[in-house]
Amino acid sequence: MLASTSALAQQPAPAGSPAGQTRTGEACVYVPVAPEPVMRARQTVDIRCGAAGDPVARVYQVDGTSDSAGLAAWTASGVWRGLLDSRAFCERSSAMTLAGQPAALLACARRSGGVPYVAVATARGGSTFLGEGLSTAAPAIEATIAALAGGAAAGGRTSTITTALGGRYAATYNAADADRYAALMRLGARHNIEEEYGPAERNYREALALQQRLFGRDNPDQADPMAHLAMNISNQGRFDEASTLFRRAEALAANTRDPLIRARVRQYVAQHLANQGRRAQARAALDDAEAQYYVAAPDLRTLVERATVRPPADAPVVAYGVRGQLFVDPRRDEGSRIGSSPAVVTPNTEWAAQGVAEIYRTRALLALGDNQPEQSQAYASKGIALLQAVGADPGGVRWRIVRVAGLGAAAGQNLNRASSELGGSARGLSDALPQSQPAAKTYFESGTVRLQRGNPSAALSEFRSGAQMLRARRNTVPSETVFPYLDALASGSRSLSGPRAAEMFDATQLIGSGVTAAFVAQAALRMGSAHPSVKALQDQEQALAELYQRRDIATNAGADASVVQDIDRQVADATKARDAAEQAVRRDFPNYFQLLHGQPTAADLLARLGAGDAFLQIVLGEKGGYGVLARDGAVTAYPINLSLAQAAQTVQALRRAFMPDARGELPPYDVALAYDLYQKLLGPVAARLAGARELIVATDGALQSLPFALLVTQAPPPITGPADYKQVAWLVKSMTLSYVPAAQSLVLLRGVAARSRAPNAYVGYGGFTPISTAAAAQALQVARDGATPVPAACGTDARELATLPPLALAASEVALTADKLGAGRAGAHIGPAFSRSSVQRGGLDRYRIVHFASHALLPTELRCLQQPVVLTGAGTGGEALLTAADIAALRLDANLVVLSACNTAGPDGRSAGEAFSGLARSFFTAGTRGVLASHWNVADESTTLMMINLLTDTAKGTRAPVSLRNVQVGMIDGAGVGTDPVRWAHPFYWAPFVYAGG
Repeated sequence: MLASTSALAQQPAPAGSPAGQTRTGEACVYVPVAPEPVMRARQTVDIRCGAAGDPVARVYQVDGTSDSAGLAAWTASGVWRGLLDSRAFCERSSAMTLAGQPAALLACARRSGGVPYVAVATARGGSTFLGEGLSTAAPAIEATIAALAGGAAAGGRTSTITTALGGRYAATYNAADADRYAALMRLGARHNIEEEYGPAERNYREALALQQRLFGRDNPDQADPMAHLAMNISNQGRFDEASTLFRRAEALAANTRDPLIRARVRQYVAQHLANQGRRAQARAALDDAEAQYYVAAPDLRTLVERATVRPPADAPVVAYGVRGQLFVDPRRDEGSRIGSSPAVVTPNTEWAAQGVAEIYRTRALLALGDNQPEQSQAYASKGIALLQAVGADPGGVRWRIVRVAGLGAAAGQNLNRASSELGGSARGLSDALPQSQPAAKTYFESGTVRLQRGNPSAALSEFRSGAQMLRARRNTVPSETVFPYLDALASGSRSLSGPRAAEMFDATQLIGSGVTAAFVAQAALRMGSAHPSVKALQDQEQALAELYQRRDIATNAGADASVVQDIDRQVADATKARDAAEQAVRRDFPNYFQLLHGQPTAADLLARLGAGDAFLQIVLGEKGGYGVLARDGAVTAYPINLSLAQAAQTVQALRRAFMPDARGELPPYDVALAYDLYQKLLGPVAARLAGARELIVATDGALQSLPFALLVTQAPPPITGPADYKQVAWLVKSMTLSYVPAAQSLVLLRGVAARSRAPNAYVGYGGFTPISTAAAAQALQVARDGATPVPAACGTDARELATLPPLALAASEVALTADKLGAGRAGAHIGPAFSRSSVQRGGLDRYRIVHFASHALLPTELRCLQQPVVLTGAGTGGEALLTAADIAALRLDANLVVLSACNTAGPDGRSAGEAFSGLARSFFTAGTRGVLASHWNVADESTTLMMINLLTDTAKGTRAPVSLRNVQVGMIDGAGVGTDPVRWAHPFYWAPFVYAGG
């Protein structure tokens, strides 16, 4: 669009002078606006049509008439052509006649997404008229020129312009659809540059679908939104899916009219290769992309050569710490240039320069990964110089390159320079992208360098600035980003208490991972479609994001202060509306916030803990970890001598005891290793834990795949047979154990009603019907919400699903439990009666206990999906899988949900514990207070007996984690007594289940 004033919601009909219609019959008006000063037009009018929020066209009236040659000159070069080039890519003009007068016509495609765009120059009544806009607005452009020339505005849908151009320019589409497309592309761009790749993916996916609907699935200009979509999928690590999209985008781009699109697609392919670690191929693709940018903008090569950094002999230290370089601080005024830039940088060259600058940034990152810090800094300097030369900084790109230069300096141990550059970049990004994740992460990197320089107080100041930004937007970052902050707080101490310990807890809440992000986002969208108040909140957040994007564009375009002030007023109003919508969701559906990354403070947590409760947060990093224990109104923090890799090795070694050999025999459980792990994790706070009745654990990495009941609190006896396990000091013998995905889950869960008010005791779903490969493929596609393209991994997953065995005892487990709890046959949905639809329509909010005895698979087992699934007994297509997003959208009022055939060991023994936590989060969102799930599947009568005893006890009012502990200790003590076999003392039988909840 010509100005960025759109909102995603429908707008009322515009007011102004009549200007005919679009080609689909939308009513149009023209409205006088302030012209660009460089145009020196007598008047400028915007054309608004239908429900489109942005103007769909613009007409300039310039004094003086022009003959055919003069009209052709207007379309070939000059001020108007420069403005036009900033909005669209246009081919050579052609002569035509418009209303009996000579005219020059341009066939164009809008820069963002290739939407058909037209431009026309014609003379009438002593004036020259220059019109441009969406092709669907061509009738309105002609009507407006007629009205401004003193004639009557025609009211029909036909257009001489589109008839002359034919082809896709004659296509009929609503201006409102094109407006929505532009808004989606802008939102996607904002989310992308703020490293919010999930929301960016959703925006670009919707934009692509809309573009295909409007202009066909073979339209070559869809390569632009398709490549943006693929890039954001790649940034989330789904490389197979992204590769399929990129192959399609490159094939389409070969036929696009705009060479910048071809170059950009190739550039994104290079970044996709870099994401995968295919470094040599990435460099080759970057070279290809740079060459294509030079083809698109022939004068760019000279500009790049002139932008080379040359250190003078007496270069001063500049503001952000770079010595001896002419490009100085990107915050300086626009007059600061490298060498002698061209007097005028054309829009086409500026677009290409931005692409090449990003190429140099990617080269700098690749060099950094290859441990070539000097080469990295050289590439980064080149990118900064180029952007400085063209006077462009879209979305703080220059500051992002300065950040890479700082990282290169840090890698080369030039800590003074690194500190200055990263500090300057953090502040520059904070100005360009307020409260954004890139700004926050750069503050953390700046703090890390200050810590390395031996200045912990300055480091903590940077860390706290970054933490404040993350909390403001509920963002999280990987553990390696936060660990230097934790190190600065710990300052080598073996134990912390008081404010420092509380701050350490608060800092740990900033850690997140991308493993569950995709299915959490899907679940949030599914809830929006199911719950009007949630949808209203999501719409308000989308509208607010659009307003921020409008403000960015207006500011970068040098808009009048009054325009920015008007947008600021709209932002304030939209913020109030968003806050009101959020309060409505908190009132009507508070569990929705289980899906969001929240950062409760230590004070929030302590307020939710009761007498005898202790909460333990464990975070692990590449070199070690930290534990934070909250109990009795106080917080204690301490270092843990265990890295993520060491934890994974330990958990894998301990879980080998739960993998029967070819004869069905179980290996012995390594109790000595379990004791060593206990000493590392809990030993430092054993005295603080003394007397605690219940320990609530939130941890990360592989530790999420190991029940803490298996930890050993005292030096164990030798194990010569199953009976020896009865003498082991298992942690479960000392206290009740429960788990939460994060501290936020506990805070939210303890804020809801303590007990269910559902009228019925129990409903169970059990059994699994093996399915064919074709049915499995159909089920996976339904679970992906029909998203295309389908990754190759989906075929592998379908074949693996088709090999899953039936669960011999699952149906009887559900039937016996239903009978024991008085639910009878009506409370047991077995085999084909257990389907996706039967669960979704089952009125599950009427049951206090909901039981699933079926395979539950996690994303480490199903690479085609980004969310866990529960397999049903239906065995047919879309009814065969229940996804985490489906679960989150359910309405529950349960005290307990049971998953009795889950496995948290991924392929090759790798942990899937985080995805398991995400599955629990989905059930919490749906409305359960707790989830009882197995970490490995035990096809044995011990599971059936455990379930019946546990659920019977729970149904009588005993809290589920207490019931679980009672049953587990009872199985250990009772093994070999009466009819219970002695093998049940092996933890394989009694330890698979854990309770997650408040």
